[in-house]
Amino acid sequence: MKLNAALTSISPSSAIQRQTLTVTLTGLNTHFNQASSTISFSQTSTSTVINSTTITKIDDASISASFTIPATASLGYYNVNLSNPIDGNLTLNNGFIINADTTKRLISVYPAIAMQGQTLAITITGLNTHFNQANSTISLNQASSNTVINSGTITKKNDTSISASFTIPADASLGNYDVNLSNLLDGTLSIPNGFQVKLNTALTSISPSSAMQGQTLTVTITGVNTHFNQASSTSLYQASSGTSIFSNTFTKINDTSIQIEFTLPNNAPTGKYDFYLYDPFDSEFLTLADGFQIYEDPSIRLISISQRTAKPGDTIELTITGAYTHFNQSSNAISLSQASSSTIINSGTITKISDTSIRASFTIPANVSLGYYDINLSNSPDGILSIHNGFEIAWIPTDVSEKSISFITVYPNPFTDVLNISGVKGVGLLTISDLNGKTCILKQVTDNDNISVCALSKGLYILKLITEDSITTQKIIKK
Repeated sequence: MKLNAALTSISPSSAIQRQTLTVTLTGLNTHFNQASSTISFSQTSTSTVINSTTITKIDDASISASFTIPATASLGYYNVNLSNPIDGNLTLNNGFIINADTTKRLISVYPAIAMQGQTLAITITGLNTHFNQANSTISLNQASSNTVINSGTITKKNDTSISASFTIPADASLGNYDVNLSNLLDGTLSIPNGFQVKLNTALTSISPSSAMQGQTLTVTITGVNTHFNQASSTSLYQASSGTSIFSNTFTKINDTSIQIEFTLPNNAPTGKYDFYLYDPFDSEFLTLADGFQIYEDPSIRLISISQRTAKPGDTIELTITGAYTHFNQSSNAISLSQASSSTIINSGTITKISDTSIRASFTIPANVSLGYYDINLSNSPDGILSIHNGFEIAWIPTDVSEKSISFITVYPNPFTDVLNISGVKGVGLLTISDLNGKTCILKQVTDNDNISVCALSKGLYILKLITEDSITTQKIIKK
């Protein structure tokens, strides 16, 4: 005759929210040592289940299990549950109780890292604290070096949130520091090793530091205490125009030197640009403010075309824009040419709009060679001008053909928690993917949408937006 198995006790039989503890269960007629068991706490009224993290068999009648009680765990009594193939499902009804966490303590500090010589404000979050009701002193302390860094200005936000400014000495000892807060109501509270002081990591130079619109060039970046051998993305950014220019390639020379190739668009806004480099080793963006300048290209050239793709058999009208050109002052010849197939498609009607803008109609032959074509314009004042591979003839979906320049704007870039999108015609399909091609965000968007990107980790992503009249693809950076 098989004796009924049962749970008889649990010790300890209570815990508080946020607590990590090990409990011991005692059984009667059980076989804990002979089978693998699962152990959990459950509260029927709130449908809450807390599973154990590790289980240790002691003997057939005794077993221990570790638990981490969530900070938001419902208060009150919980059933204690144990299950294994021999004993079946055993329950100790209302055998465990979770009480509110009433302990005063610090639970977080942000940011938790600073560099030697840096001035910053940190925000400290507490639990069951009274920051707003008493004057606090805040400091960083490293016992091993007897270093104490006292805060500057302290700003009370509420009883559980307070901010403090710090200036980290240039010669401060590196490593972990305790975060200490003291006031008359809460006493002395600490987060051991809650803050870290690192070497001053910085970009020091970029060479060359300027270029013209349309230029492709390689620049050399130099840093101090950097880790360029782990660098993952680089870009130029101009806040006034919201323009980001991402690198083509980069060659890591060593941890303090890297070479980066950029192709500057023909129509890139002129002026100063910040240089950004993401260093995953330090989990941060390094910036050289106003480190690069783009000048206007004074040469006569073509800079853009209104439509960049067509299908065989299409009849289209293209608007070509030039810089320092003289379209209005002479007769112009315009064509599309593909050297590999010796194909030339001459324009039909040509309409002069201004010295820097001209319109031409084309009928694309039905049996034309597919691929990229040069856009060519010639006249007496300007000579022969081209945009190499500026036009593509391809079989593309009729519902998302690139019929015109996309006036879609994505900003800010780099971004933090929100990405704004404007210029969307109708409803667009937005995809944000990581560099491995994994889709991180997929959603429909409309004009002036605000997209929450809090869940994305720091790094480089590819944004693709398909609308009824365009496809926009660009690199974006989460900082």
